Amino acid sequence: MWRCSIAIPVSCLALLLSTLPARAGLNTWTSRGGPPGDVRPNHLVPLGPGGGFVVERGGAGTFRTDDGGLTWRSLQVPRTTNHGAIAGDGSLLVRAGLELERSLDGGATWSVAAGVGPEWALTTVLLLVPDGPLLALDYQRAWRSDDLGDSWSSLDVGWPGFTIAPSLAASRDMAGDLVLLAGLADGVLRWDEATGAWMDAGAGLEPCNIGQVLISPDGIEAGAWARSQPISCAAGRTVFRTRDGGASWTDLESFELGYLSVLAVHPSVPEQLLAGGQGGVRRSRDGGDTWESVLEIEDEHFMVVAFGDDDVLVAGSRSRLWWSDDDGVTWRDVSSGLDGGQVEYFDIGAPEGGAEPVLARSYQDGWSRVVRQFGSEGAWRTITMPDADAGSPAAIGAHPTEPGTFITSAGPWDLYRTTDAGARWEGPMSVGAGVPPNLIQHDLAEPDVVLALDWGLSRLLRSEDAGLGWIEVPGFEDRVVAWIARDRANPGRWVMSSFDRSTRELGLHVSEDGGASWDESLAPPPPVGAAASWVVHADGDRLLVVVQGAPGVPLAPRLWLHEPGTGWTPAETGLPVERPEWWQGLAIESDPSDPQALVLATSGLGLWRSRDGGASWTSWNLGAEASALQPIWNGLRHRRDGTTDTTEYLLGTSNGIWSLTVDDSDLVLRVSRSGDDVVLGWPDPALPVTVLRSRDPTDPQRAIGPATLERTARDPVATDGRLYFYRARY
Repeated sequence: MWRCSIAIPVSCLALLLSTLPARAGLNTWTSRGGPPGDVRPNHLVPLGPGGGFVVERGGAGTFRTDDGGLTWRSLQVPRTTNHGAIAGDGSLLVRAGLELERSLDGGATWSVAAGVGPEWALTTVLLLVPDGPLLALDYQRAWRSDDLGDSWSSLDVGWPGFTIAPSLAASRDMAGDLVLLAGLADGVLRWDEATGAWMDAGAGLEPCNIGQVLISPDGIEAGAWARSQPISCAAGRTVFRTRDGGASWTDLESFELGYLSVLAVHPSVPEQLLAGGQGGVRRSRDGGDTWESVLEIEDEHFMVVAFGDDDVLVAGSRSRLWWSDDDGVTWRDVSSGLDGGQVEYFDIGAPEGGAEPVLARSYQDGWSRVVRQFGSEGAWRTITMPDADAGSPAAIGAHPTEPGTFITSAGPWDLYRTTDAGARWEGPMSVGAGVPPNLIQHDLAEPDVVLALDWGLSRLLRSEDAGLGWIEVPGFEDRVVAWIARDRANPGRWVMSSFDRSTRELGLHVSEDGGASWDESLAPPPPVGAAASWVVHADGDRLLVVVQGAPGVPLAPRLWLHEPGTGWTPAETGLPVERPEWWQGLAIESDPSDPQALVLATSGLGLWRSRDGGASWTSWNLGAEASALQPIWNGLRHRRDGTTDTTEYLLGTSNGIWSLTVDDSDLVLRVSRSGDDVVLGWPDPALPVTVLRSRDPTDPQRAIGPATLERTARDPVATDGRLYFYRARY
């Protein structure tokens, strides 16, 4: 701490400015890289003449190659593709969040289509017909756009209402009119432009769940195929074919590839098909009567296949992407530039040896693996766990005070604990039949008390011995437990949101004993009725809650703030709540340097910061594109370094871990007072000059405050490009 007299402010300021530390990476989001991981392609789209391909990796991005997979470039879709319905035929259209992103220049620039039509939150299919309309299916309706999404009309006549429609195919009849096939959870529908109505076309398919439909390039009367979802039909019934436009279907019993996942038909060779599934890729040259193997990899499950120009075949498994230039005779791995980066869950441990270990989960070889990184420059290392080849995505919970202690799952339901950052594991600790927990958190008052939330069966689990033994918390058998949050101001206190399984009535619950017992002492935010909510932040009497409609109940998500004396008020000033996807991937953390400061991560819309406890928000992307900061749910953490007045935020995203170091000393006095006068360093001249703490010059580790300063100069007396300096009166 530099002491100077205001009697000579210019020289003192010069001395102060010359001694400010220059810290690389401050106040800028920086990628810490991603763990090794699978490619996991969701969609593979050939771009027609020229040989280009687009591959979509879910939230991990959309990429394009024009050189046979030797290099890939990110198309920088502005927002997350959210299960990634993607279409391509010269133009590129991607369902991004709850909007349709459109590129007319091969992905160089993007714009949002103007039309409001499909319920994009429920859209499962997006199909661009060559020289024809753009088609979309959601769970409830069918849609058509003839101007690439700027306007939409419904194709609802005969549509069955709420249904799962995972596939759509299009062709032209002899008169040139459009013909559609839709694969549904219970069969196939056909739509003809001549009649404008959907009709049943699934005779012989019942009771199969049809995951995909294809139409011959020679038209629907020449042939169409249907693929059932795995194990949804009677044994042996996997691929079906019609030669009469859907009036009848036959089972192609010659097909023997187990656990089939995908079919593709050649765009110009009518009877040539590709099929991918467990163990490899098969091809038929006679419409499915006989099949031959073109690629066999025993431990791989192939999710996407496609025909390209000339003799090009492309196939993607969960872990890799493969390319053949010679009609399947030889294959090469073209995954470089696509693999890795995706984080499902992560947590940051207590300090150990000067660095905090980060444990995360990512898919490798088809399974959810645990990976570790020490420090921002450290390499990611895969951790060996029991039952590693049965791993499912599961939360990771770090002990707040015991270095190296984490809890996560391996196998279908069992939990394991490590006390040395993954070198050894204790377990299994059975929590009964269910799914791996989506949330694992230690109590702040009694860190050996752990709560785990199982969304799959809506169970709240509790341990009193740091995760060695677990019981299910009773009293919620008739309710769906949505989320739990630790009270940052009152260790041992938790807040939970739930809704009634029958009435969907929203409820808020409070525990004062580390989750052992709960009451409903909190009135829920509006609207009272059928709603679900997530308690995203609890800090004493201040609560932030996201409320949206319960399953089947249309209700736009809202963020509500509860404070003593004011009740519930909207907490959305500055947030892009007109974009309904703002709350997806939601994560929130408090700022340890300021109890009124909060940081909010949103899906595809970046980071936001509040200085008033959540009442209003400003963008906080700080040097990073919002499209890069795609947070996983509850994927924001922070760690505080009191010796340097810095806080590091870690954000888990679909493309790795990002970090931001904030110099909290920007918010304290940079020069000790001389008499009643001080010089104050402040990051924003528009902010009120209110200081929450300052440092005692005789003991720099001791905070003084709170103190309010009266600004004595309207304009800054100096600036170093990062801080503005004022005279102020204590």
